[in-house]
Amino acid sequence: MTQASQGTVIWSIVIATIVMLLASLFVLPTMIGSKIGDADIPTADEIAESVLAGIDIPEGLDNAKLNELYEDHFKEDNWEDTAIALATEELEDDDYEALTDWMLGETNYFDLGIPDFENEDDLEEVIIKDTEVVNAYADDEDANVYFKLKAYFETDAGDEREYIYVRAKVRDGDVDNIKFNINPYPQALFN
Repeated sequence: MTQASQGTVIWSIVIATIVMLLASLFVLPTMIGSKIGDADIPTADEIAESVLAGIDIPEGLDNAKLNELYEDHFKEDNWEDTAIALATEELEDDDYEALTDWMLGETNYFDLGIPDFENEDDLEEVIIKDTEVVNAYADDEDANVYFKLKAYFETDAGDEREYIYVRAKVRDGDVDNIKFNINPYPQALFN
């Protein structure tokens, strides 16, 4: 066979392959589509029912041990949430009375509070921007809860806002004391 005739045979095979490929692209989807249309495909609910039907759930199952393991595992997380709730309640007590006393400079001789804040009625709004719990011990019900507040208040110059940082010590399940500061506490990693 000559080289010219070999080239003709190769090109014939390539063209035949391309024609068969194009034909299969048009014929196969119609054949498969007609088969799928006839099939009985179960819904998600039917599949779930058939799976659950095969599972035997014993009557009177006691989850006490499982619940005990769950509570032990998440005790610290649950205590942190409780500590935040206790500290928030104490902070918001009497419409932020401890905060306004501090802002007025009435809580500590060395701490002058906010110089432009002159009247407790000038406090317009307090927003808790961030909360962090440090040194939480569920067994002792102790924790240090840190808050980052944004306080809006009225001054002679107009509306002002100030970021105020708070540390609430929770001891034996009660808020022991609350301290305020203009600067963040180093233990709390606020951004």
